[in-house]
Amino acid sequence: MLHNEELVAAVLGHIDSLRDLLRCSAVSSRWRSTAKILRPTSIEIPGKLSEGDHLYFDDIPQWLQQKHQQKYFDKLQNLTLSLFDPAIVVRDLRPLTACGQAILMLAGLWPLKACSIDGPFSLYQIAGLLPQTLHHLQVKTYEEYDNIDICIFQRFRNLRSLDLSAAEDYQVDGSHMQFAGVLPNLRHLHLSPRPFKDNGTLASSLPQLTHAALYVHANELEQYVKLPHIECLSLQLVSLEPVQVKMKVDADSHLNCLVLRVPENVQVDLCLDKPDLLYAIHGTSATSGIRSVCSSARVYQLPTHFKPP
Repeated sequence: MLHNEELVAAVLGHIDSLRDLLRCSAVSSRWRSTAKILRPTSIEIPGKLSEGDHLYFDDIPQWLQQKHQQKYFDKLQNLTLSLFDPAIVVRDLRPLTACGQAILMLAGLWPLKACSIDGPFSLYQIAGLLPQTLHHLQVKTYEEYDNIDICIFQRFRNLRSLDLSAAEDYQVDGSHMQFAGVLPNLRHLHLSPRPFKDNGTLASSLPQLTHAALYVHANELEQYVKLPHIECLSLQLVSLEPVQVKMKVDADSHLNCLVLRVPENVQVDLCLDKPDLLYAIHGTSATSGIRSVCSSARVYQLPTHFKPP
Protein backbone atom coordinates (compact mmCIF):
# COMPACT_ATOMS: atom_id res chain seq x y z
CA MET A 1 0.00 0.00 0.00
CA LEU A 2 1.19 3.48 -0.80
CA HIS A 3 2.00 5.63 2.24
CA ASN A 4 3.85 8.62 0.79
CA GLU A 5 1.30 11.43 0.50
CA GLU A 6 2.88 12.95 -2.61
CA LEU A 7 2.89 9.56 -4.32
CA VAL A 8 -0.74 8.95 -3.38
CA ALA A 9 -1.66 12.37 -4.74
CA ALA A 10 0.19 11.60 -7.98
CA VAL A 11 -1.75 8.35 -8.39
CA LEU A 12 -5.14 9.85 -7.57
CA GLY A 13 -4.40 12.80 -9.85
CA HIS A 14 -4.55 10.45 -12.86
CA ILE A 15 -8.05 9.20 -12.03
CA ASP A 16 -10.87 10.73 -14.10
CA SER A 17 -13.80 8.50 -13.19
CA LEU A 18 -15.91 9.68 -10.26
CA ARG A 19 -16.66 6.07 -9.36
CA ASP A 20 -12.97 5.12 -9.20
CA LEU A 21 -12.10 8.26 -7.26
CA LEU A 22 -14.70 7.47 -4.60
CA ARG A 23 -13.48 3.89 -4.36
CA CYS A 24 -9.89 5.05 -3.86
CA SER A 25 -11.02 7.53 -1.21
CA ALA A 26 -12.46 4.62 0.76
CA VAL A 27 -9.12 2.72 0.92
CA SER A 28 -7.88 4.48 4.05
CA SER A 29 -8.08 7.71 5.98
CA ARG A 30 -4.77 8.82 4.45
CA TRP A 31 -6.06 8.29 0.92
CA ARG A 32 -9.32 10.04 1.80
CA SER A 33 -7.54 13.08 3.21
CA THR A 34 -5.27 13.21 0.15
CA ALA A 35 -8.25 13.00 -2.20
CA LYS A 36 -9.85 15.99 -0.45
CA ILE A 37 -7.00 18.33 -1.38
CA LEU A 38 -6.82 17.29 -5.02
CA ARG A 39 -7.64 19.84 -7.70
CA PRO A 40 -8.37 17.64 -10.74
CA THR A 41 -8.22 18.98 -14.28
CA SER A 42 -10.44 16.21 -15.69
CA ILE A 43 -13.36 14.19 -14.37
CA GLU A 44 -15.90 11.69 -15.71
CA ILE A 45 -19.33 11.71 -14.08
CA PRO A 46 -20.33 9.24 -12.91
CA GLY A 47 -18.06 6.81 -14.72
CA LYS A 48 -19.66 3.51 -15.66
CA LEU A 49 -21.75 2.51 -12.66
CA SER A 50 -22.03 -1.22 -12.06
CA GLU A 51 -24.71 -3.02 -10.10
CA GLY A 52 -22.60 -3.07 -6.95
CA ASP A 53 -21.91 0.66 -6.85
CA HIS A 54 -23.64 2.58 -4.08
CA LEU A 55 -23.83 5.84 -6.02
CA TYR A 56 -27.27 6.97 -7.09
CA PHE A 57 -28.47 9.88 -9.16
CA ASP A 58 -29.71 11.89 -6.17
CA ASP A 59 -26.31 11.51 -4.43
CA ILE A 60 -24.16 12.84 -7.27
CA PRO A 61 -25.26 16.53 -7.20
CA GLN A 62 -24.98 16.59 -3.41
CA TRP A 63 -21.41 15.27 -3.55
CA LEU A 64 -20.48 17.70 -6.33
CA GLN A 65 -22.02 20.64 -4.45
CA GLN A 66 -19.98 19.79 -1.37
CA LYS A 67 -16.78 19.51 -3.42
CA HIS A 68 -17.58 22.74 -5.23
CA GLN A 69 -17.84 24.60 -1.93
CA GLN A 70 -14.42 23.19 -1.04
CA LYS A 71 -13.06 24.65 -4.34
CA TYR A 72 -12.33 21.12 -5.53
CA PHE A 73 -13.10 22.01 -9.15
CA ASP A 74 -11.25 25.32 -9.36
CA LYS A 75 -8.81 23.88 -11.92
CA LEU A 76 -11.20 21.56 -13.75
CA GLN A 77 -10.91 21.88 -17.54
CA ASN A 78 -12.40 18.64 -18.92
CA LEU A 79 -15.81 17.23 -18.01
CA THR A 80 -17.40 14.03 -19.29
CA LEU A 81 -21.05 13.61 -18.30
CA SER A 82 -22.63 10.26 -19.17
CA LEU A 83 -25.65 9.28 -17.11
CA PHE A 84 -27.60 7.29 -19.68
CA ASP A 85 -27.19 3.87 -21.26
CA PRO A 86 -29.82 3.30 -23.99
CA ALA A 87 -29.32 -0.47 -23.62
CA ILE A 88 -30.75 -0.28 -20.09
CA VAL A 89 -34.49 0.29 -19.79
CA VAL A 90 -35.18 3.14 -17.36
CA ARG A 91 -38.87 3.46 -16.54
CA ASP A 92 -38.68 6.93 -15.01
CA LEU A 93 -36.16 9.38 -16.49
CA ARG A 94 -37.10 12.24 -14.18
CA PRO A 95 -34.48 11.53 -11.46
CA LEU A 96 -31.79 11.17 -14.12
CA THR A 97 -32.87 14.36 -15.90
CA ALA A 98 -32.98 16.31 -12.63
CA CYS A 99 -29.52 15.00 -11.74
CA GLY A 100 -28.16 16.08 -15.12
CA GLN A 101 -29.63 19.56 -14.81
CA ALA A 102 -28.14 19.99 -11.32
CA ILE A 103 -24.72 18.92 -12.61
CA LEU A 104 -24.93 21.32 -15.57
CA MET A 105 -25.81 24.20 -13.23
CA LEU A 106 -22.71 23.47 -11.17
CA ALA A 107 -20.56 22.95 -14.26
CA GLY A 108 -21.47 26.47 -15.35
CA LEU A 109 -19.34 27.72 -12.43
CA TRP A 110 -16.23 25.73 -13.39
CA PRO A 111 -13.43 26.91 -15.75
CA LEU A 112 -14.14 24.21 -18.33
CA LYS A 113 -12.39 24.09 -21.68
CA ALA A 114 -13.85 20.79 -22.97
CA CYS A 115 -17.12 19.01 -22.26
CA SER A 116 -18.61 15.73 -23.52
CA ILE A 117 -22.26 14.99 -22.72
CA ASP A 118 -24.23 11.81 -23.47
CA GLY A 119 -27.78 11.59 -22.20
CA PRO A 120 -31.43 12.66 -22.51
CA PHE A 121 -30.68 16.29 -21.73
CA SER A 122 -32.17 19.35 -23.38
CA LEU A 123 -29.83 21.03 -25.86
CA TYR A 124 -31.18 24.37 -24.67
CA GLN A 125 -30.19 23.55 -21.09
CA ILE A 126 -26.73 22.48 -22.23
CA ALA A 127 -26.26 25.65 -24.28
CA GLY A 128 -27.60 27.88 -21.53
CA LEU A 129 -25.90 26.43 -18.46
CA LEU A 130 -22.37 25.46 -19.47
CA PRO A 131 -19.63 28.09 -18.96
CA GLN A 132 -18.70 30.45 -21.79
CA THR A 133 -15.05 29.37 -21.40
CA LEU A 134 -15.67 26.24 -23.50
CA HIS A 135 -13.38 25.50 -26.44
CA HIS A 136 -14.64 21.99 -27.29
CA LEU A 137 -18.16 20.61 -26.94
CA GLN A 138 -19.42 17.11 -27.81
CA VAL A 139 -23.09 16.24 -27.29
CA LYS A 140 -25.17 13.14 -28.03
CA THR A 141 -28.83 13.80 -27.41
CA TYR A 142 -31.78 11.45 -27.02
CA GLU A 143 -34.49 14.09 -27.22
CA GLU A 144 -36.78 14.56 -30.21
CA TYR A 145 -36.53 17.86 -32.07
CA ASP A 146 -38.23 18.87 -35.30
CA ASN A 147 -35.36 21.18 -36.23
CA ILE A 148 -32.21 22.30 -34.42
CA ASP A 149 -30.65 25.72 -34.85
CA ILE A 150 -27.10 25.48 -33.54
CA CYS A 151 -27.01 29.24 -33.02
CA ILE A 152 -28.01 28.36 -29.45
CA PHE A 153 -24.29 27.63 -28.94
CA GLN A 154 -23.06 31.02 -30.11
CA ARG A 155 -22.70 32.28 -26.54
CA PHE A 156 -19.52 30.16 -26.52
CA ARG A 157 -17.52 32.75 -28.47
CA ASN A 158 -14.25 30.83 -28.05
CA LEU A 159 -15.66 27.48 -29.19
CA ARG A 160 -13.15 25.68 -31.44
CA SER A 161 -14.97 22.40 -32.10
CA LEU A 162 -18.61 21.32 -31.96
CA ASP A 163 -19.73 17.68 -32.30
CA LEU A 164 -23.49 17.27 -32.14
CA SER A 165 -25.30 14.01 -32.83
CA ALA A 166 -28.78 12.65 -32.19
CA ALA A 167 -29.58 8.99 -31.56
CA GLU A 168 -31.22 7.28 -34.55
CA ASP A 169 -34.31 6.22 -32.59
CA TYR A 170 -35.02 9.85 -31.71
CA GLN A 171 -35.08 11.24 -35.25
CA VAL A 172 -38.06 13.16 -36.59
CA ASP A 173 -38.78 12.63 -40.28
CA GLY A 174 -37.89 15.72 -42.31
CA SER A 175 -36.00 17.35 -39.45
CA HIS A 176 -32.74 19.18 -40.08
CA MET A 177 -30.05 21.27 -38.45
CA GLN A 178 -29.37 24.86 -39.40
CA PHE A 179 -27.28 27.78 -38.27
CA ALA A 180 -28.31 31.42 -38.11
CA GLY A 181 -25.64 32.96 -35.90
CA VAL A 182 -21.88 33.50 -35.69
CA LEU A 183 -19.23 31.28 -34.12
CA PRO A 184 -16.13 33.28 -35.02
CA ASN A 185 -13.51 30.79 -33.79
CA LEU A 186 -15.10 27.45 -34.70
CA ARG A 187 -12.73 25.27 -36.72
CA HIS A 188 -14.19 21.76 -36.42
CA LEU A 189 -17.88 21.01 -36.96
CA HIS A 190 -19.46 17.53 -36.85
CA LEU A 191 -23.23 17.21 -37.15
CA SER A 192 -25.11 13.92 -37.61
CA PRO A 193 -27.30 12.23 -38.62
CA ARG A 194 -29.77 14.99 -39.48
CA PRO A 195 -29.07 16.91 -42.68
CA PHE A 196 -27.58 20.37 -42.29
CA LYS A 197 -29.45 23.13 -44.13
CA ASP A 198 -27.36 26.10 -45.18
CA ASN A 199 -29.27 29.36 -45.37
CA GLY A 200 -26.57 30.92 -47.57
CA THR A 201 -24.62 32.58 -44.77
CA LEU A 202 -22.43 29.67 -43.66
CA ALA A 203 -19.19 31.29 -44.82
CA SER A 204 -19.85 34.45 -42.80
CA SER A 205 -21.30 32.54 -39.83
CA LEU A 206 -18.29 30.20 -39.51
CA PRO A 207 -15.41 32.24 -40.96
CA GLN A 208 -12.62 30.04 -39.50
CA LEU A 209 -14.09 26.61 -40.29
CA THR A 210 -11.38 24.19 -41.50
CA HIS A 211 -12.83 20.71 -40.82
CA ALA A 212 -16.45 19.66 -41.33
CA ALA A 213 -18.32 16.35 -41.24
CA LEU A 214 -21.96 16.89 -42.17
CA TYR A 215 -25.10 15.35 -43.60
CA VAL A 216 -26.11 17.74 -46.39
CA HIS A 217 -28.73 18.03 -49.09
CA ALA A 218 -27.22 16.90 -52.38
CA ASN A 219 -28.27 20.03 -54.27
CA GLU A 220 -26.25 22.16 -51.79
CA LEU A 221 -23.06 20.15 -52.27
CA GLU A 222 -20.87 22.64 -54.14
CA GLN A 223 -21.23 25.54 -51.73
CA TYR A 224 -19.39 23.66 -48.96
CA VAL A 225 -16.25 23.38 -51.10
CA LYS A 226 -16.29 27.15 -51.46
CA LEU A 227 -15.92 27.82 -47.75
CA PRO A 228 -12.88 30.14 -47.51
CA HIS A 229 -10.69 28.10 -45.11
CA ILE A 230 -12.04 24.56 -45.45
CA GLU A 231 -9.26 21.93 -45.46
CA CYS A 232 -10.99 18.64 -44.70
CA LEU A 233 -14.56 17.89 -45.77
CA SER A 234 -16.63 14.77 -45.14
CA LEU A 235 -20.16 14.90 -46.51
CA GLN A 236 -23.02 12.39 -46.42
CA LEU A 237 -25.34 13.39 -49.25
CA VAL A 238 -29.09 13.26 -48.65
CA SER A 239 -31.86 13.49 -51.25
CA LEU A 240 -35.52 12.49 -51.28
CA GLU A 241 -35.57 12.11 -55.07
CA PRO A 242 -33.11 11.19 -57.83
CA VAL A 243 -30.77 14.05 -58.64
CA GLN A 244 -27.54 14.74 -60.49
CA VAL A 245 -25.19 17.35 -59.04
CA LYS A 246 -21.84 18.86 -59.94
CA MET A 247 -18.91 19.62 -57.70
CA LYS A 248 -15.67 21.38 -58.61
CA VAL A 249 -12.54 21.74 -56.50
CA ASP A 250 -10.46 24.60 -57.92
CA ALA A 251 -6.69 24.51 -58.06
CA ASP A 252 -6.38 27.34 -55.51
CA SER A 253 -8.78 25.75 -53.01
CA HIS A 254 -7.62 25.20 -49.40
CA LEU A 255 -9.24 21.76 -49.48
CA ASN A 256 -6.77 18.92 -48.90
CA CYS A 257 -9.08 16.01 -48.07
CA LEU A 258 -12.52 15.18 -49.46
CA VAL A 259 -14.78 12.29 -48.43
CA LEU A 260 -18.20 11.85 -50.07
CA ARG A 261 -20.87 9.30 -49.18
CA VAL A 262 -23.28 9.10 -52.09
CA PRO A 263 -26.72 7.40 -51.86
CA GLU A 264 -28.09 5.37 -54.76
CA ASN A 265 -30.45 8.10 -55.97
CA VAL A 266 -27.68 10.71 -56.36
CA GLN A 267 -25.16 11.06 -59.18
CA VAL A 268 -22.15 13.31 -58.72
CA ASP A 269 -20.00 14.80 -61.47
CA LEU A 270 -16.68 15.72 -59.86
CA CYS A 271 -14.11 18.07 -61.31
CA LEU A 272 -10.92 17.91 -59.24
CA ASP A 273 -8.30 20.51 -60.18
CA LYS A 274 -6.59 20.78 -56.79
CA PRO A 275 -3.03 19.36 -56.82
CA ASP A 276 -2.33 16.56 -54.34
CA LEU A 277 -5.96 16.31 -53.25
CA LEU A 278 -6.84 13.25 -51.14
CA TYR A 279 -10.33 11.92 -51.74
CA ALA A 280 -12.56 8.95 -50.99
CA ILE A 281 -15.92 8.20 -52.57
CA HIS A 282 -18.41 5.83 -50.96
CA GLY A 283 -21.06 4.61 -53.39
CA THR A 284 -19.04 5.02 -56.59
CA SER A 285 -21.73 3.16 -58.56
CA ALA A 286 -23.78 6.34 -58.28
CA THR A 287 -20.90 8.61 -59.27
CA SER A 288 -21.24 9.68 -62.88
CA GLY A 289 -17.61 10.66 -63.32
CA ILE A 290 -14.40 12.00 -61.83
CA ARG A 291 -12.41 14.21 -64.12
CA SER A 292 -9.70 16.83 -64.04
CA VAL A 293 -9.39 19.66 -66.53
CA CYS A 294 -5.94 20.53 -65.22
CA SER A 295 -3.31 18.17 -66.63
CA SER A 296 -0.85 18.97 -63.81
CA ALA A 297 -3.30 18.13 -61.02
CA ARG A 298 -2.65 14.93 -59.11
CA VAL A 299 -5.39 13.38 -57.02
CA TYR A 300 -5.02 10.38 -54.77
CA GLN A 301 -7.90 8.03 -54.06
CA LEU A 302 -8.09 6.93 -50.45
CA PRO A 303 -9.47 3.58 -49.22
CA THR A 304 -13.24 3.59 -48.88
CA HIS A 305 -12.93 2.87 -45.14
CA PHE A 306 -10.91 6.05 -44.64
CA LYS A 307 -12.24 8.45 -42.03
CA PRO A 308 -11.03 12.06 -41.96
CA PRO A 309 -9.41 13.42 -38.80
